[in-house]
Amino acid sequence: MFDIELLSVTKKYAGTEKAAVQGLCLSVEKGQILTLLGPSGCGKTTTLRLIAGFERPDQGKITLRDRVVSHRDSWIPPEKRDIGMVFQDYALFPHLNVIDNVGFGYRGTDKKGRVQEVLQVVNLQGFEKRFPHELSGGQQQRVALARALARKPVVILLDEPFSNLDAELRVQMRVEVKEIIKDAGATAVFVTHDQKDALAISDRIVVMKDGVIQQSGTPREIYQYPETPFVATFVGQSNLLPGQIGDDGQSVITEIGQVPCNHTHNLARGEKCYISIRPDSLEVDPEGSIVGKVKQWTYTGESIDAVVDTVTQKGTNQELLVHIHPEKIVQQGEILRFKVLPNFVAVLRSDREFS
Repeated sequence: MFDIELLSVTKKYAGTEKAAVQGLCLSVEKGQILTLLGPSGCGKTTTLRLIAGFERPDQGKITLRDRVVSHRDSWIPPEKRDIGMVFQDYALFPHLNVIDNVGFGYRGTDKKGRVQEVLQVVNLQGFEKRFPHELSGGQQQRVALARALARKPVVILLDEPFSNLDAELRVQMRVEVKEIIKDAGATAVFVTHDQKDALAISDRIVVMKDGVIQQSGTPREIYQYPETPFVATFVGQSNLLPGQIGDDGQSVITEIGQVPCNHTHNLARGEKCYISIRPDSLEVDPEGSIVGKVKQWTYTGESIDAVVDTVTQKGTNQELLVHIHPEKIVQQGEILRFKVLPNFVAVLRSDREFS
């Protein structure tokens, strides 16, 4: 059962050459958290605004829980779409306390009880009489989420909700917001340009570029098995190399050697392709087949991020980004051997961006 369906939706703004969203087809299951992920200008915010009704598509059909809200001459305005919205700046009323902010716009006869119910869901009991300026950033966010949940909407839309939080609070709120949405049984669409936000909070991620979906899948599928060069480099870091499928069908022959791969898209043996090797999949091993010299390195605490120069079969240098375990001591100019862990290696679906 889908709470949101977009069918062939296109939106073009006046004075622009390209459509902000082009032929978008998208569905969100009931109770699912879906994240629209991509850089500025990719169409993710436009998609959110189309679902909310803040923008009207030029073409296509939008359905919310079996109710058509936009199609040809049919149009339902935002206030009648039964949605809850959490804005980037939370949009709390500074002159209203927590109770009045959460209950704002709620028309049910059980208003007092419903407000207390959602305050319990977001763990803000005891804060009822406080005003926004008396709350922390995380508490303000939970008030905004409670207000969105109060009306029991068909879907909750969240537009970059973590962008104003510091790093430590951001990590905490990823966990809290996901738990709140799941406990409420809500369906949510989350917009962000931050890959860590998307990987942490989502049931499914849709990666967008230039108004078009590049890939859709679970966080694990998006990270471990990117299908295009854009997804491989936007979601995490990656080493992209040309090659061809090996005779065993489970490896790719590249200029730095034969690389094991568990995700070859069933391409034919000998077929040319490009391969994505995550820095995490290169492990220091005295018996490893890949040999390289440490060109530069950075200690991050979680890992040592090293750029390693390898020599290709043609005698040229090929740089690889490698994440080395932080307990290892490395030196610039040191020669290391690496083996490849195949679970974070993927053959890319298209090489168009390399041509």
